[in-house]
Amino acid sequence: MKIAIASDHAGFEYKEHIRELLKNLGHAARDFGAFSNAPV
Repeated sequence: MKIAIASDHAGFEYKEHIRELLKNLGHAARDFGAFSNAPV
């Protein structure tokens, strides 16, 4: 399954955990950001 994920900087670490979980389950996750935990 293809899944889109995104977050703001405050949710970055949680999003990365979810992305890894989805990968381990065999899903393709497209990441639309944020790409760091630094505030904009």
